[in-house]
Amino acid sequence: MLNTEFCDGSIVFVKHFQLTWAVRYNAGHLIEAALAHRNYYKNDLLIEVIHKYVKLIRSVFGPGKDQRHGYPGHPEIELALIRFYTATGNQDAYDLAQYFIEERGNPTGQDGSMFPRHYTSHGEL
Repeated sequence: MLNTEFCDGSIVFVKHFQLTWAVRYNAGHLIEAALAHRNYYKNDLLIEVIHKYVKLIRSVFGPGKDQRHGYPGHPEIELALIRFYTATGNQDAYDLAQYFIEERGNPTGQDGSMFPRHYTSHGEL
């Protein structure tokens, strides 16, 4: 799910990867886990990693012409990003959460249509 490859006995991130909706959903849970870890163990070991992960996701998704336009199907990552921003002041987390929230339901999102059609933001349940 984290789009990794196993090479020479070590795990490395794939340089050009596709962050699927599942990865963004799982990222939300990972962010929440890092915040819980920080609270329980009183250290920032996972928080340091999450700063990098948020920066990576922010570089892929956003309003820029070279970025993917769209939002995840479940709001887990938005909630976690806001909590992460509140706990750390990470501006990328805030900006990314704001982007996903504002993009949700945008009829001109990724590929000129809502992202993807089976999400419920296109109409009433």
